[in-house]
Amino acid sequence: MNDLTEYIKLNHRFPKSSDDLMYNYYYYTTPVISVLLGLYMTYLNFRHDFTWILLIFSVFFLGYGIYHSLIGSKIIEKGNSFEVIKSNADQTVEMIANKLKSNFNLKGIEVHKDLETIIGTTKMSAFSGGETITLILDKKTLLINSRPRGAIQPLTIFKDRKNIKKLKRLL
Repeated sequence: MNDLTEYIKLNHRFPKSSDDLMYNYYYYTTPVISVLLGLYMTYLNFRHDFTWILLIFSVFFLGYGIYHSLIGSKIIEKGNSFEVIKSNADQTVEMIANKLKSNFNLKGIEVHKDLETIIGTTKMSAFSGGETITLILDKKTLLINSRPRGAIQPLTIFKDRKNIKKLKRLL
């Protein structure tokens, strides 16, 4: 945990891992399948009888796959990155943990005083399969990240953004 915390403090992001591939399978497979389907439809269109409707669908699938790969890569990057906010000098890990407990519907919370790290997991809601909120106190700054918990839900309907905005207001 100490190496991970130091890496995050230096780079303001989680390191890449094999878990990213497993948890973000949707963002990796959908664009590939869409592009392959579009290419296959294009091949069929020019190999056999040419039809405009098949060409339109093939261009749609190609465009959708490319667009989805760009959006997916931004979402994955955003989920791995930490936002930096200035912290009050008098805030301690315990104070921040108490604010987190009182303002979020948490399933559990881990406080590591020696690493100045707080990891909270939210309960499932209608718009999220649960989030993991990570806070790291680094000198006069606070690093904040909220991302989907495990493979339960690869997509969050902006719940991670709401959590970070709420934390910024609180702290």
